[in-house]
Amino acid sequence: MNTFQRSALDGKTFEEAVAIIEAAGCTHRIARKDGQPYIGTCDVKINRINLYIALDIVVAFTQG
Repeated sequence: MNTFQRSALDGKTFEEAVAIIEAAGCTHRIARKDGQPYIGTCDVKINRINLYIALDIVVAFTQG
């Protein structure tokens, strides 16, 4: 399992973050973009990163 440090993704563009996530062997999904929540599932996958995006910049993320 990969654990991302806060500085690993915060402030990166969406494309940069996806490249980092995929290079670490993880998957991603958008949880919120420009204030609009996206529908997600209730399953937890430790190799999935949930991204919170504002103006194409990662402002937060959670793992699971």
